[in-house]
Amino acid sequence: MPKKRAAFAVTLCAALGLLAAAPGSAEAAGTVTSHHDPHQLKPKTQHAAPAVITGAMSNHGGPVQSAPQIYVDYWGWGADPSGEQAYLNRFLSSIGGNPWLATVNQYGGGSSPVLAGTWSDPAAIPASPSDAQIQAEAGAAALHFATGNSVNVEIVVATPTGHSTPGFGTQYCAYHGAIAGLPNVTYTDLPYMSDAGSNCGAGSVTGSALDGVSIVEGHEMAETITDPLLNAWYDAGNNEIGDKCAWTGLGTVTTSAGTFAMQPLWSNSANNCVMSAPNMLTAGSFEQNTTGWQRLVPPGGIVNWANYNTAAGAPAPAHDGTGYLAFNTNIGGGSVYQDIPVNVGAGASYTASVWLSSQSGGASGSFCLWGLGATNTNTCVPYNVNSSSGYQYFQISYTAPQPVSTLRFQVYPAVNGGTTDMDTAGVVRIG
Repeated sequence: MPKKRAAFAVTLCAALGLLAAAPGSAEAAGTVTSHHDPHQLKPKTQHAAPAVITGAMSNHGGPVQSAPQIYVDYWGWGADPSGEQAYLNRFLSSIGGNPWLATVNQYGGGSSPVLAGTWSDPAAIPASPSDAQIQAEAGAAALHFATGNSVNVEIVVATPTGHSTPGFGTQYCAYHGAIAGLPNVTYTDLPYMSDAGSNCGAGSVTGSALDGVSIVEGHEMAETITDPLLNAWYDAGNNEIGDKCAWTGLGTVTTSAGTFAMQPLWSNSANNCVMSAPNMLTAGSFEQNTTGWQRLVPPGGIVNWANYNTAAGAPAPAHDGTGYLAFNTNIGGGSVYQDIPVNVGAGASYTASVWLSSQSGGASGSFCLWGLGATNTNTCVPYNVNSSSGYQYFQISYTAPQPVSTLRFQVYPAVNGGTTDMDTAGVVRIG
């Protein structure tokens, strides 16, 4: 089977006309420098005292993924005792546009929705596939998905429990590189992460065996976006955006599909590891501060609001810190908002997120992100929350169809629809 797969990969390359280096590839550029291929994430046990690796990354001349497309190949899966397939699908289908991934934007990488497709390949998988066999399977997936030769394509070869490449859990947790013979298409070898236990992150944040799945795949995804051909963004020690923060500052990231264990990413602009791109909103956590926030009160109406401090007594809890903003209205169009000067052209993309609850009973309304100065450029989602369920997460994305001068983050509570509690609000640029 392995020999057939290797031969098939060569046939694939010839069929797609991909054996010659394409413009923008490492082979064609001539002015780029590259580092070790493939590039591995070492197990947690090889970081006895995990620490941030300081020093800026620089671009060594290679391309980045400006519009990443991730295709997951579940090769030969049968049993899935930890539920990794469903977890990985939820993660990849919702992490695009999230403030965590927006950190790659400063390097020219894209962070819009990234999952382009999944495939359950029924072909038999060796007990311990070699890297050459992983690459051949990635080539088969490229043919299945008809990806072409774009540098934006990443094939994640996810192997089932008990079928990892030699060295998994002791020498590496996952790795990424370029497919041999497909000079622009990248691949990630993603073993069944919970097989390695705590060595590859199981139980390291939430106590779940699945923690390592999102930590490790998030690491590989961000590195593939910013250094797909291993000749773009890395530091003087060959450390990529994920390596510099590996196994340090672990936390959680919430998306529309749930909460996932994650590691931070290196930000040149912050000169540190960060869990999110810079928030464009002022006072988004309302820590006894409403700077930048305003009320829109139509004639004859009322918009009540209060900035509560739970440390001094408040009718409900905060989502983070001790402050939150509560508001309600008795008139249609009444709202709370903040304007952000941007002056951008068509195509600029942003993500807005917020946690909403109600201090008693329920509350409903709409959460919006507007591009002022252009027509029909609002994106809104409804919300319906209640005090018994606590804070709920809402996220929306907006792409300017024409030049806009100002973004408006706005929440419209329903008329006499209860008091909305708002906390942890943010806006980040994603493209």
